[in-house]
Amino acid sequence: MEATVFAERFEGLDDVTLLLLPRLASAAEAAWCGRAPEWAEHRTRLAHHGRVRSERGPAYFASTEVSWH
Repeated sequence: MEATVFAERFEGLDDVTLLLLPRLASAAEAAWCGRAPEWAEHRTRLAHHGRVRSERGPAYFASTEVSWH
């Protein structure tokens, strides 16, 4: 499994995490299950990740398609 990040430059860890999160959770689930996750269920699980990341501090891309808690 590979999760590639493309950018012209990184200025710090927040830049990396913004590009990588929450996509890394999606890639991990696809690798674990052997298929892409069902979006309706996966969106609910991603919302939980947003709450944890907000409490702990790493930057993440807060897509408007997910109801972040």
